[in-house]
Amino acid sequence: MAYFDITAVKSRDTKRYKVRVREKNKFASKKCESKTFDTMQEASNWAQQTKHKFEQLLEKQKSPYKNSLSNGRNIIFCNFDKPSLTEDSPLREFIDYYLYHEVDAPNPISITSRGSLKLIKDYDLANIHVSKIDFESLKEFCLQRLTTCRASTVRVDISSAMRAIREVAGMLEIPITDSMIRNHYSQLKRDGFIADAPNRSRRLLQGEFRKVLRGFWKYQRGCKVKNNYAAMIILYIETTLRSSELTELTWGDIDFVNECIHVNSGKNTVRGSIGTNEEPRSIPLWGLAKKVLHKLKSKNVKNNTSIFNIKGRSLSSIFPKVMKQIGIIGLQQRDLRREGVSRLLEMGLSEVLVAEFTGHKDYQMIRSVYKKLNAKNIIKNLELIQQTKTTMQSNFMMAA
Repeated sequence: MAYFDITAVKSRDTKRYKVRVREKNKFASKKCESKTFDTMQEASNWAQQTKHKFEQLLEKQKSPYKNSLSNGRNIIFCNFDKPSLTEDSPLREFIDYYLYHEVDAPNPISITSRGSLKLIKDYDLANIHVSKIDFESLKEFCLQRLTTCRASTVRVDISSAMRAIREVAGMLEIPITDSMIRNHYSQLKRDGFIADAPNRSRRLLQGEFRKVLRGFWKYQRGCKVKNNYAAMIILYIETTLRSSELTELTWGDIDFVNECIHVNSGKNTVRGSIGTNEEPRSIPLWGLAKKVLHKLKSKNVKNNTSIFNIKGRSLSSIFPKVMKQIGIIGLQQRDLRREGVSRLLEMGLSEVLVAEFTGHKDYQMIRSVYKKLNAKNIIKNLELIQQTKTTMQSNFMMAA
């Protein structure tokens, strides 16, 4: 089965679309083809045509591998070796197989999970047969890991191992599940060996907003690649977009007439899609965000030109460096998005409306912010709403 993915790439400040078509079948003579286009429509059309071409080519190649004498009976001979993994294979082999074949999976694992699996191979747990993994071996692994990281990080390691076992067993039809780990998961959590990541509540303190902007102004003056980092920080808060969504925006996504921003690239990318698990959404363009974008836009700029010549990961690596330079402690880049969500909630917007900004399908994150709202900001916004309401009533009475 062939599949394709389309990713946005930047070339000289211009957003283009790179298509990669791959064939998963191991007997395919041609496994991969890629090409870059100026528009999403061209990329999508070529991807569909090439995918169909790969599948037709494979159909023609299948006949040499069929047993012409079988006459409908089960094939009793095959000229390639089947994987030798069984439930008695060590975890290391499951991880190696999964990392090698993960590139063909419909839903790729995250960079974090991939790193966790590679790290597990350095520990004794990787040498234990999958069917022999028990609480004591998991406990020993956790104790070794806790000397260098938090319990929440160990939880990612354990979850990644479970997924590797589960998906490799499914690929190779091995009659096992991840129960040898899952059955001990709750006990590991109760004993403190693994834990959920703690909910952050850090917000901008008084004077920190201007300090952060000044820090980024100073940083960008020394950069060879020119980016308005201060504008990115403002938009990151005001729009509540993820950093990857913000850095992927082009000027064609900004609709000043209808006052909205079209977000086409979401959080999760699925192979074979046009770039995202999520439906494209539009968020309101208003307030400070609108003023900043108006100021950033130059005359005669093309719609496919990227607003910022940087990737989301690059911004994430720059942020802690700038915070260290300006002496702000404990503030992370993701806290700015929480700050934006908090401000929307303090204005009186409901969870549903806030989710339209953030793109969350699960309101749990938004609900967690409710506990850390600033009472002074809520009162200030309520007074402003009441003042506006009184003014409107007065104008209505005068008109009557």
